[in-house]
Amino acid sequence: EVTGDYCVSAIPLTILATIPSDFSPEMAEAIRGVPYEPTGKIGLQFSRRFWEEEDRIFGGVTRSNIPTIGGISYPSYGYLTPKGVIQGYYNFGKHAIEVSNFSMQDRIEHALTFGSKIHPPYRETFETGFSVAWHRVPHLLGGWPTFTERTRELFFPRLLEPDGRIYLTGEFLSYLTGWIEGTIRSAWLQMDKLHQRVRAEQG
Repeated sequence: EVTGDYCVSAIPLTILATIPSDFSPEMAEAIRGVPYEPTGKIGLQFSRRFWEEEDRIFGGVTRSNIPTIGGISYPSYGYLTPKGVIQGYYNFGKHAIEVSNFSMQDRIEHALTFGSKIHPPYRETFETGFSVAWHRVPHLLGGWPTFTERTRELFFPRLLEPDGRIYLTGEFLSYLTGWIEGTIRSAWLQMDKLHQRVRAEQG
């Protein structure tokens, strides 16, 4: 148990909504009213950088029309070194949920099967892989908040303001959801509000 004059919470809304609290009804509704995007990625390690050696691809992204794969991203460092890791898929929404229900090995197999259609050397050079589904990470439960025009209008203003002595901060309090920059901007904003409040209260 910790006591303090104020609380600044950086807990994601998905988790904050599950914690017993005494938020005002309006704040509690706003916290519960912003869903987070299901999303997943996989990293695949290969014994050689065939995309550089054979295709002359140095960094960047190959976009696919396969929703469960999305984009394949290539490293922008270590060019022409012996090994490399690429992002084998980046999926969202129902497609991320679908793939996240696979075992780790089946996720790898999925990425190899479809990635081989773009890069035939996938299987013969594959070494190991690892994937994350952010909506299944216990202390996050989503990739980033997804506002609609309506939820932005209804809940964003309330989340920006303190609830008693509790201030929220996180990229959900910005227009840069899913980016560290949004988190930093919201922290500056809330710290300034708190600073001004304390100054006013102290006269």
